[in-house]
Amino acid sequence: MSTQLKFRLSRILIAVTIISTCSILRSQDRPNVIIMMSDDQGYGDIGAHGNPYLKTPNMESIGEQGVEMTHFFAYPNCSASRAAVLTGRYPYRTGVTAVTQVD
Repeated sequence: MSTQLKFRLSRILIAVTIISTCSILRSQDRPNVIIMMSDDQGYGDIGAHGNPYLKTPNMESIGEQGVEMTHFFAYPNCSASRAAVLTGRYPYRTGVTAVTQVD
């Protein structure tokens, strides 16, 4: 088989794979996922986690109706934590290590 024919067949195979994957994904019901992340809020800063002074009924009802993720490692500033959540990588690998970057 010639190199050019192999190249064409591989491109056709890639196109068929992409089209079939898209049709499979489109036909399935996908869940709605919302990630909420607030600034300067610790674990104990809502009523559901035992704070006797702060009342957060709306946040508590969201947690009761959905899934609450209670284990997360925060970084010293908000930008690095957001970068970790949005990319799934360590902030140092995304290049976000400070709130502002000076070039």
